[in-house]
Amino acid sequence: MDLLKLPVAARRALFETVLADSPAALHYERIGPEQASSLLVISDRRTRGLGGPTRSDVAFSGRKDFVGLVRNIGRSQDKAVGGGTYGFGKGILFETSAVGTIVIYTRTRFENRLQSRFIAVGIGDDYEEAAKPYTGRHWWGRPDSDVGAEPYLDTEADAYAEAIGLDLLGTDTGTAIGIVAPTIDGELIEAGDVERLANAALEWAWPHMVGERGRPTIQFGFSADGTELAVPEPKRHPLYKHYARAYELAIAANDANTRSSNKFVDKYPDLVARIWSERPKLASGSLAVARFTPRGLAIDEPKLSKVALMRNPRFVVKYMAVERDPSDLEMAGVFIADPGVDEQFAKSEPVAHDDWQPVSLGNHQANIVRITLNRIKKMFSDRGAGSVNDRPEERHLKGVAALSAALGDVVSGIEGGGPRVQRPSPRRPRKPATNTKPPLAHSALVEAVQLKVADGATVAEFTVRLRVAESPLPVKFTATPKVVLDGGGLESINGVLGWKESGEEDEAVGDHLVWEVPGEHLVTVSFPQPDQARLTLEVRTEVVGQ
Repeated sequence: MDLLKLPVAARRALFETVLADSPAALHYERIGPEQASSLLVISDRRTRGLGGPTRSDVAFSGRKDFVGLVRNIGRSQDKAVGGGTYGFGKGILFETSAVGTIVIYTRTRFENRLQSRFIAVGIGDDYEEAAKPYTGRHWWGRPDSDVGAEPYLDTEADAYAEAIGLDLLGTDTGTAIGIVAPTIDGELIEAGDVERLANAALEWAWPHMVGERGRPTIQFGFSADGTELAVPEPKRHPLYKHYARAYELAIAANDANTRSSNKFVDKYPDLVARIWSERPKLASGSLAVARFTPRGLAIDEPKLSKVALMRNPRFVVKYMAVERDPSDLEMAGVFIADPGVDEQFAKSEPVAHDDWQPVSLGNHQANIVRITLNRIKKMFSDRGAGSVNDRPEERHLKGVAALSAALGDVVSGIEGGGPRVQRPSPRRPRKPATNTKPPLAHSALVEAVQLKVADGATVAEFTVRLRVAESPLPVKFTATPKVVLDGGGLESINGVLGWKESGEEDEAVGDHLVWEVPGEHLVTVSFPQPDQARLTLEVRTEVVGQ
């Protein structure tokens, strides 16, 4: 990824030649000279490029990558842009441009020869002109009476790419996409934003940096205004080197070298397991845990005692919180879904690909996802019986979307909601089932989150598992929603919190609950979702007087 500042000649070539006669719906008049000089380029090299036919009405039995990106796309108020399991990121490319425009330069092998292609695409709102409706889509290229514009080819394509600084492929096949006038929340993208994107690549794509057999599957590079930005190597990072070790252990795990299913094999200091479903009898994947003495890490590092969940694309879908290890060691876990169940896990993901949600599947498919997640959590809770979890758990609403969309953290400075509400008086929850064994320590574990619409407003609803020990009592659980700021900082926000125990109709309003009955309780905590914010929830425990 490269943030380019275009010289005068390149800027003129882009706006006066490549993007000449732009439609009014794209509002090119809104961008100033500084925005017009900025081009954010996302490129891949030594890949196949955008091959296949250049128009969608041509019969073709092979891959249609060019058509999939350039032709089959649109926008409306009620329909998301993009498609495919990890394909929605192309819509974000247009959203990031202040004028909804991208420029594409690709080199591919087509009809047994190398071919360069160059075209620009813009997406705006639907509009009418001279009583004629238009879709808001626009292409710039070689004029064509049937499809409006075809890509420039070969030497002509190379010349256009060179004129605007998009010729970053050298002699390789691949694709370079330039986002015209790139912005985040209306502000021009700057070097600091690119640096955050580099950190996002480490956070969500480190499995590709580690690779297999010692070779990375993707080599990432970032630059801003001609200055290369360093991307830390996972195996040298104080945190991700442990995830890398767990990843390699998970890759090596199989049913032959793991004695029994759903049980850890102790490879001190590490742990390895194979996860199986009993009904149906089906292997779902491999789990590995690296245990270590933390050095160079903050005591409140949020990715300790987490399991990085991933499947075939090998991007991290989510860091799932689990019980801390009963030893004095910290841990970093990795679960890799088996290829045979990859489709089921893929179908359980929301559009942002940042969670596995079994509720979105049919019964049979949901079982393997739900069973797997429950098995993993139980294996850690069984090991942690009797240990005290005194670090607040938090669930970050962010997934591989940050990398797929090539945007990372995009929103900051969100203001809080209304004033803090009055705290409720202690309530006595219903008694737990008689066969429920009280835990040995108070704890709170955030397990899931979903967004709902209530009375026209978006509400974030967190599922939290509360464990109340027999003593000391009563215990107070306090929930604090926080907005994740650019750079990774957290800012608490106010808002009306609602607590509801599973199976109960009544909702308690306030920021805390006081429990007096031992046992395990599943509750939901809800509060207004700030517009386009990324959230966490922190739940703390405190023993209070009678």
